Amino acid sequence: MKAIAGALSLAVALWLAVPHAGAQRTTADLYGNIQDASGAVVPSAKVSISNELTGAQWTASSDERGDFTFTLLPTGQYTLRVEAAG
Repeated sequence: MKAIAGALSLAVALWLAVPHAGAQRTTADLYGNIQDASGAVVPSAKVSISNELTGAQWTASSDERGDFTFTLLPTGQYTLRVEAAG
């Protein structure tokens, strides 16, 4: 798989679940949508996220709409990587 250019990584729309006021959370959900520079969705892209402190890594694939989901991620700082053929 060839890594998609920086324009794609900027086009990845991410949403991180925000804890409710007063509640403590130790996990979060991450939802995203992969699009290329023209705005077309990118299905079957390999999406990986790794915790910068622990090195733990999770992988997913975008669906036919370019959407992907990671659930119950421990709180922390992460690096997100997207790869797709072509």
